[in-house]
Amino acid sequence: MVQEQFFLKLDLVIGSEELTLSLLKEGIEIEIKDPQIFACLNNTPVYKAKLLKKGDMFVAKVLKIFDVREMEKIKEKFCLEV
Repeated sequence: MVQEQFFLKLDLVIGSEELTLSLLKEGIEIEIKDPQIFACLNNTPVYKAKLLKKGDMFVAKVLKIFDVREMEKIKEKFCLEV
């Protein structure tokens, strides 16, 4: 059996129409009322997720796997580049 090693980039992204670049500053605390959370594999949004607090860490729970149309729509809306 041949095993190959490969690199997979996993990002959790919090998207919101309330969130803008001008709002982001060092030390600021942001409260987002209705965040859209998704997991990206190699910059492609693949899963809709929910963040759960478990003790001292956060865990992402996968709620949905996006189809190709949804992936493209999210990439465009949040300017995600490959």
